[in-house]
Amino acid sequence: MKVSFISLGCAKNLVNTEQMMALCRDAGHTLQEEPAGADVVVINTCGFIDSAKEEAIDTILSVAALKAEGQVQKILSPAVSPSATSRRS
Repeated sequence: MKVSFISLGCAKNLVNTEQMMALCRDAGHTLQEEPAGADVVVINTCGFIDSAKEEAIDTILSVAALKAEGQVQKILSPAVSPSATSRRS
Protein backbone atom coordinates (compact mmCIF):
# COMPACT_ATOMS: atom_id res chain seq x y z
CA MET A 1 0.00 0.00 0.00
CA LYS A 2 1.25 3.48 -0.87
CA VAL A 3 0.90 5.94 2.01
CA SER A 4 1.51 9.69 2.00
CA PHE A 5 1.82 11.72 5.21
CA ILE A 6 1.17 15.41 5.78
CA SER A 7 2.08 16.86 9.18
CA LEU A 8 0.56 20.18 10.26
CA GLY A 9 1.04 22.06 13.51
CA CYS A 10 3.60 21.76 16.26
CA ALA A 11 6.89 19.90 16.56
CA LYS A 12 5.21 17.18 18.65
CA ASN A 13 2.88 16.55 15.73
CA LEU A 14 5.87 16.11 13.44
CA VAL A 15 7.35 13.54 15.84
CA ASN A 16 4.02 11.66 15.93
CA THR A 17 3.89 11.72 12.14
CA GLU A 18 7.42 10.35 11.91
CA GLN A 19 6.46 7.55 14.32
CA MET A 20 3.43 6.64 12.19
CA MET A 21 5.60 6.70 9.08
CA ALA A 22 8.08 4.31 10.68
CA LEU A 23 5.28 1.94 11.69
CA CYS A 24 3.88 1.93 8.16
CA ARG A 25 7.32 1.42 6.61
CA ASP A 26 8.08 -1.41 9.05
CA ALA A 27 4.75 -3.02 8.13
CA GLY A 28 5.86 -3.11 4.50
CA HIS A 29 3.95 -0.14 3.14
CA THR A 30 5.52 2.25 0.63
CA LEU A 31 5.87 5.87 1.73
CA GLN A 32 5.57 8.63 -0.84
CA GLU A 33 5.86 12.40 -0.55
CA GLU A 34 3.05 13.53 -2.82
CA PRO A 35 -0.57 12.68 -1.95
CA ALA A 36 -1.59 12.12 -5.59
CA GLY A 37 -1.38 8.43 -6.38
CA ALA A 38 -1.40 7.29 -2.75
CA ASP A 39 -3.75 4.60 -1.52
CA VAL A 40 -3.97 6.43 1.81
CA VAL A 41 -3.15 10.02 2.77
CA VAL A 42 -2.66 10.65 6.49
CA ILE A 43 -3.10 14.30 7.44
CA ASN A 44 -1.87 14.64 11.02
CA THR A 45 -3.25 17.88 12.43
CA CYS A 46 -3.09 19.95 15.60
CA GLY A 47 -6.15 21.58 17.16
CA PHE A 48 -4.23 23.85 19.51
CA ILE A 49 -2.78 26.31 16.99
CA ASP A 50 -5.35 28.43 15.12
CA SER A 51 -3.24 28.72 11.98
CA ALA A 52 -2.81 24.93 11.98
CA LYS A 53 -6.59 24.46 12.23
CA GLU A 54 -7.12 26.66 9.17
CA GLU A 55 -4.30 24.95 7.31
CA ALA A 56 -5.77 21.55 8.22
CA ILE A 57 -9.15 22.42 6.75
CA ASP A 58 -7.55 23.71 3.55
CA THR A 59 -5.31 20.65 3.28
CA ILE A 60 -8.14 18.18 3.93
CA LEU A 61 -10.28 19.87 1.27
CA SER A 62 -7.38 19.79 -1.18
CA VAL A 63 -6.77 16.08 -0.61
CA ALA A 64 -10.54 15.44 -0.75
CA ALA A 65 -10.50 16.96 -4.25
CA LEU A 66 -7.80 14.46 -5.23
CA LYS A 67 -9.96 11.68 -3.82
CA ALA A 68 -12.95 12.89 -5.84
CA GLU A 69 -10.74 12.73 -8.96
CA GLY A 70 -9.76 9.15 -8.11
CA GLN A 71 -6.12 10.04 -7.34
CA VAL A 72 -6.39 9.07 -3.64
CA GLN A 73 -8.29 6.14 -2.17
CA LYS A 74 -8.62 7.03 1.53
CA ILE A 75 -7.97 10.01 3.78
CA LEU A 76 -7.15 9.65 7.48
CA SER A 77 -6.85 12.64 9.77
CA PRO A 78 -5.72 11.86 13.30
CA ALA A 79 -5.63 15.03 15.36
CA VAL A 80 -4.72 16.38 18.73
CA SER A 81 -7.44 18.64 20.04
CA PRO A 82 -7.88 20.59 23.26
CA SER A 83 -11.13 18.80 24.09
CA ALA A 84 -9.50 15.36 23.80
CA THR A 85 -6.52 16.24 25.95
CA SER A 86 -8.50 18.13 28.59
CA ARG A 87 -10.21 14.87 29.58
CA ARG A 88 -6.86 13.43 30.63
CA SER A 89 -6.29 15.97 33.42
